[in-house]
Amino acid sequence: MKSAFLTPTEDKLFAELDTVAGRFTDIEEDLIKYSGAYFSEPELKSKVMDVKKNYKKMVTGKAIQLLYKKEMR
Repeated sequence: MKSAFLTPTEDKLFAELDTVAGRFTDIEEDLIKYSGAYFSEPELKSKVMDVKKNYKKMVTGKAIQLLYKKEMR
């Protein structure tokens, strides 16, 4: 999922989310039979919230840096 529009950190965050989402299953037998191969709904939700939290921090940090640079001119 490499993108020319994402920073390396953003790319890593979204690549991790892509992996978890791509290996999500709601079939309980698969989660038991193939332990470690698939992710459950709580694991997917947790990863989504983690990415959202970290991305928000990065965007907020970038916005603050831009405002500071603008004020310094």
